[in-house]
Amino acid sequence: MPTSSAPDGPLPAEGARAPSPLESPRTLALLLILLSLAVSGRSLTTHRQLAGLGGMVDEWFTVGLNYRVYGTLGIEPRRSDVTLSPGYPLFVAAVASAIDDPPVVTRQYFFRSMDVIFLAHAVLLAAASAALFLWLWPSCGRGVALGAAVILGTGPYTVILVGLLHYDILHIFMVVVGCWILQKALDRRPQAAHALFLAGTFWGFSTLVRPVTIALPVVLGIALWLLQGRALKRAMAAWMPFVLGMSLVLAPYVARNHVLTGRWTFSAEGWMALWGSSVKDLDIHPNHYNWGELFADFMPTFTRVTGSPVYSRHAFIDYTIPLEDAFRDAAFRNIGDQPFVYVRNCVRSFTTFNLTINSVVIRVFQYLQTDATVWPSQDWFAVGHSHEFLPGRASSAFSWFVGVLTVLSVAGVIVAVRRRDRSLVAAGAVYASISAVHALVYMDLMYFYVKVPFLVIFSASALSRLPPKTATAGAALLVVFSLLLSWATVL
Repeated sequence: MPTSSAPDGPLPAEGARAPSPLESPRTLALLLILLSLAVSGRSLTTHRQLAGLGGMVDEWFTVGLNYRVYGTLGIEPRRSDVTLSPGYPLFVAAVASAIDDPPVVTRQYFFRSMDVIFLAHAVLLAAASAALFLWLWPSCGRGVALGAAVILGTGPYTVILVGLLHYDILHIFMVVVGCWILQKALDRRPQAAHALFLAGTFWGFSTLVRPVTIALPVVLGIALWLLQGRALKRAMAAWMPFVLGMSLVLAPYVARNHVLTGRWTFSAEGWMALWGSSVKDLDIHPNHYNWGELFADFMPTFTRVTGSPVYSRHAFIDYTIPLEDAFRDAAFRNIGDQPFVYVRNCVRSFTTFNLTINSVVIRVFQYLQTDATVWPSQDWFAVGHSHEFLPGRASSAFSWFVGVLTVLSVAGVIVAVRRRDRSLVAAGAVYASISAVHALVYMDLMYFYVKVPFLVIFSASALSRLPPKTATAGAALLVVFSLLLSWATVL
């Protein structure tokens, strides 16, 4: 009678090493989630958070609570409007459903909901880190993919964004997962219509969070045309399911806006943003709120349309569509009268977005820890403010770190293009559409966050071209530097 039984499955070959649990993608992904949650949790429980950042985040969180409590998607209670995109407010409403609903949005309910939202942000960042790792491992190798995921999930910049009442973390999650889904659809041979339709559906939801990917179908169409050897029929066969999926998601919101306004519109502030890039030369600064430089030019049109001599958010909501019409006409007039002003601003926006980062959020976060009575002020972000009272070493080091990632990213993209490597097609198309929208319309302080996942994706691609040991060592060095920055700021 046997005293033992053989394990399930085939026995390993004689002399073969049994696989380590740490070689399992799922195990490593779980460890990444736990690591990211630990860092974000430490920050949330021991540090003051940016929260509303002195009013710099607009009313996204408020709109979400209004929808949860009153059932209306708008800035003012019990009144629907078309001012802000619905993705993040609906996310806020869904998360806030985890706590009791009061008959009105009270101060207590606001802060209870804020804590739950921060926790949800932490979970999303951890999930984005794990998704990035699982996506990059096959193309970049385990060591490089692991390093990229750790930087995204535990870096000081993204961890600070966890405690911000803004769409940043949700959008980062949507971008990472959306690029992964789209790349897998493009990698299928032959390309399946249902996979591209699913990718388009996901990017429709991502566009509801932030409309900066509204141009993605155009950019992806060009990419597909090139990938298919300029065969238009094959490119269209792959492109149409994606566009259909994206359109079906966006259509209900556009129809809802038509019911409210009589206009087929998606974003109610698009023309105003175009006007902002056409009215005068802007010396765009990544650490300053540049829209404040346009306020004196903005008010005459605002007063003429609304009749209000001072800015009022209520008046803005009342006259959203007439204001859009007025600023659309002004934008076209400006571009016709002074086209090179617009061109110069587009160039400045493009270079600022691609080469810099709003590291001031790190400085403000650190300053908040020094005095429990101080709250962020919009004056801190005014153009020309020296920020001398804010700590500067960590933010400066982070800017240099972003500079290194930028150089690696450029190298990764160039090598991928020269080798006709298709592994960056999805990320490249998405990044190109986002970069183009920010360059052609308007660029400001709060918009830089979206480049962070692309920096680690493109940098990982560059490192993966090196010999395996060198690539892993390079990724490890970047991780160590990122963790040191996190230790100095959020841990």
